[in-house]
Amino acid sequence: MKMKVLLVIIFLFLIILIIYCMNTKKDDKRYEWSPWCSAPKEFDVYTHYFWVKYGNDKAVGMGREMFDSGIDESYAHEAGTVRNEIPTGFHVVYVATQEQKAYEADVNFTREELDILRNRFETGYQGYEGRDYFSSFCICILPGGHLRFLLRGEEQKRRETLDFDYYAKETHILDDGFSLGGFAHYRNLKEYFDLSLHVGEDLDSIKKEYGEQEYITIKYLREGNFPMHIWDKYFNRFNYRTVVSFENENAVCTSSVTSYTNTERVMIIYEHNPSNYIENPSYIKDLNFSWDVDENSFEAFLYFNEDEVFEVFDKAFGTDRKNKGELCINVCKYNNLIDINLKVDDKVYPIEKTQIDIIKIDPETRDREMFYENYEGPDHQQFLGYRDYKPKSAYIESAE
Repeated sequence: MKMKVLLVIIFLFLIILIIYCMNTKKDDKRYEWSPWCSAPKEFDVYTHYFWVKYGNDKAVGMGREMFDSGIDESYAHEAGTVRNEIPTGFHVVYVATQEQKAYEADVNFTREELDILRNRFETGYQGYEGRDYFSSFCICILPGGHLRFLLRGEEQKRRETLDFDYYAKETHILDDGFSLGGFAHYRNLKEYFDLSLHVGEDLDSIKKEYGEQEYITIKYLREGNFPMHIWDKYFNRFNYRTVVSFENENAVCTSSVTSYTNTERVMIIYEHNPSNYIENPSYIKDLNFSWDVDENSFEAFLYFNEDEVFEVFDKAFGTDRKNKGELCINVCKYNNLIDINLKVDDKVYPIEKTQIDIIKIDPETRDREMFYENYEGPDHQQFLGYRDYKPKSAYIESAE
């Protein structure tokens, strides 16, 4: 009899223990993410309908919003969050003002794509204080209905671009659904675009009635100056690593932030997360790194030239992107000159048009002063896809 009571007690204890472990596991957050959206600067995208699918017939989204901050800039707009479940697909209907078209895509990811997403969300990456996880899933909307997918890490320590993509199809669904959102005042899509472009009005009349800024915007739109065909190139990948070296053997690289044309970006403090680099990155866009040497600290900012980078990388790697390369950043012993070249198959290709700032940091006060600069003016060069396309003079004239 006593043995039966003991067995019952043990059985009840095991049940309680299992329930406790299940609840503990359920509440133990590994990762959570929000759906985001991005679009190139001045490529105005209005989402009429936007949901990211997950789990068993569930979805989270943002609804009707406008995006035009840049392909690498994504902001959540009162979106919900998903915990410990991966994105399984998406449904988006949007209007692209530059193209004067509406697009729709309703996608369920393939099994291979789901495996990639599960791996990235569950594995995460090495942060400054242990394992970090991706906190957002972003759909990047490009011209022609091209859709790319980006992951954003906690505090932006890592950004990744997924290597699968889709195309939205042109749709006229909005012609029958203008009673919702920001299109409620228009009878159809054509009327919306006509009014957006002030069809039937000449530019002088627009400037007089609506002001300088509206005149500049409409002129820009009508002239079709937006770059529609550069985006596929931005997502090319190569087999190379960036290597920073110093002529002074006492110098030690302490941190770096590297950005690439496909929006990928990594932040490294070499004492904590040296493994946080990108395998097979796209073209280098900009790089800043810090180093300590002989009780002094320095930080360099490198802004690469778009045309030169494209020319050098394409020439060096050719059609075989699997060739192994090194982007070599060599700092001279005086800490004020940096030599840059790309090495592929024992051939060296100099990179000479990079704009460079070097800051010297006082070891006691931490005050910063410009130590070296190889260009004039307050603004550094930028890649076309990452800058405003209207000339800066237009904004200055508008402000005046």
